[in-house]
Amino acid sequence: MSDIPERIDPMSTITKAVNENAQIVTLTIGDPPFATWTPGQFLRLSVREGTEWSKEHTFTISSAPEEGEMRVTVKAAGPFTTALQSVAAGTEVRIRGPLGHFCKDAEQHPRVTFIAGGIGITPFLSVLRHWARVGTHTHFVLLWANNTTTDIIHREELNTIAEKLGARIVHILWKDEDSVKACACEAPQTCRSGLLDAATLAENADLGNTDVYLCGPPQMHKMTKEILHTLGVDPARVHTEIMV
Repeated sequence: MSDIPERIDPMSTITKAVNENAQIVTLTIGDPPFATWTPGQFLRLSVREGTEWSKEHTFTISSAPEEGEMRVTVKAAGPFTTALQSVAAGTEVRIRGPLGHFCKDAEQHPRVTFIAGGIGITPFLSVLRHWARVGTHTHFVLLWANNTTTDIIHREELNTIAEKLGARIVHILWKDEDSVKACACEAPQTCRSGLLDAATLAENADLGNTDVYLCGPPQMHKMTKEILHTLGVDPARVHTEIMV
C-alpha cells in the first residue's frame, strides 16, 4: 500500500442551476477553491453521489473573472451531462483548476475571429464577458454554428456585448432553413442557413489579417481546420480546442 495520502480536493456547492434550453444548463459554483482564472480556461468537476463521488468531467468556465461568481455551461451529451440538467442547488461538488491556456493571448492580437460549434461557445462567452467589463482594443468577429435558433443561448447579452465592442456575430444554422427565416437576430447579429463553409468564412472574416480561435466538437473542428488550410490561413495563427 502506498504511503502517499489520497488527494482530497476542497468541496464546493452548486448554488444555482439555470436551464438555458432543453439541453443546456448553467451551473453557479459557490466557494470554489480558486478565485480567479484566465478567460478560456476550464476546470475538472466531480459530483457527490450519495457516499461516493462521480468521475471527473471537464467543463470550460463560462463566466468572466470580474463577475464575482464561477459558472459552467453544460450541454447534455451523455449520462453525466444529462443528469446535470436537473441537478439541484445545494449539490456538493469537487473542482480542480483553473486549467488550460486557450484564448490566453487573444487580446494581444489586433483582430481575431472566434469560431464556435454548439457548446464550443463557452470559452468565448468568458472572453467576451471579460472584454465587455474591462474593454479591449481587439476587433473580433464571432461565427457560431448551431442546428437551429433554439440552440442559441444568451442572444440578448451577446447583442449588448457586440454593440458595446463594435463587433459582429454571425449565426450559421444548418439543420432547418426555416429557423433562419424565424430568427429574431438583429444587427450586430445576423443569421444564415447552411454549413460553416469556405464562402461563409471568407465573407465574414478578414482571414489574411486575423488570428483564429476555434472550439467545437471533433467533426466540426476537423472540417473547419481543413477549410482554413484551403483558404491559406497560416496554421500558426489558428488556435484550437476540441469539445469532447
